[in-house]
Amino acid sequence: MTVTVHRNNDYLIMRLNRPQALNALNFEMIQILSKTIAEIDQDETLLGGVLLGDGGKAFCAGGDIKIAREMAIAGRVNEAMEFFKAEYALNKKMFHCSKPLLAIMNGVTMGGGVGISLPCRYRVATQKTLWAMPEVGIGFFPDVGGAYYLSKIPNEYGLYLGVTGARVNDTKHLLWSGIATHIVDETAPDKILEGLKSFAEIETILKNYALPIVPEQPPVWNLDYSKDRSPLSVTVAREHITRAAHENFDQVIARDLILACKFMAEPDFAEGVRAAVVDKDKNPQWQKTIDQFTQFDFDQYLN
Repeated sequence: MTVTVHRNNDYLIMRLNRPQALNALNFEMIQILSKTIAEIDQDETLLGGVLLGDGGKAFCAGGDIKIAREMAIAGRVNEAMEFFKAEYALNKKMFHCSKPLLAIMNGVTMGGGVGISLPCRYRVATQKTLWAMPEVGIGFFPDVGGAYYLSKIPNEYGLYLGVTGARVNDTKHLLWSGIATHIVDETAPDKILEGLKSFAEIETILKNYALPIVPEQPPVWNLDYSKDRSPLSVTVAREHITRAAHENFDQVIARDLILACKFMAEPDFAEGVRAAVVDKDKNPQWQKTIDQFTQFDFDQYLN
């Protein structure tokens, strides 16, 4: 089973179980998680839910982009879109869940993993957490509702993370940005679950295990363009995140779906995934240069 679910008194534990793929989300996992979140939301005897990843290396490294690329190349865009529709529906269901959720982001947490952790009220990181929204490097854009959260991070740091795909592994920065609500030792997650007899005790348990780390704003960051990122992706990401600052989550995730459909037909997506995870030559050949997007009409692109 790609996600194991079991009940512990008044809460459900969802454990992502594809360690060989760094717990990257596939369609089956999304279906199981969606069903489980609905159960948590509707069952009056349940007070919340916990998400974590197996294997010790990753919470969730993203979505299964290789499969999406194969479908796009084969002209099966509609089939690829079924995956994105299901994933975004899960993101939306989690955002609107009436019960609190806890994500334990131990290890790699990227892309789709961000989409299932940021909607959680409690977001626990460790010294092993490596967080990123790296989509611009594969010819895609910050999706899974990510633009909504990125737009809320102060001083354009969220914009920086979205348009550069920069990684965050400093626990002080994870706290400052609101990506994490608590930092615990990497050995603590199992102890937290062992001690959590009722989800009503979650705040006390987390307080007991939280490390005394003071949030700190990252040093100066640079939004300048670099050639390892798709010019189209960077341009779209900037506008998407900027607009999200004045929108609700449902508006942002709805635009995610429109953009995902657009990007499935873009050559930059197939090329970006090829360079990053298929051939792994890290040398993508983008269709256009950044200078060709100075007059980019975002609204026209959406239509």
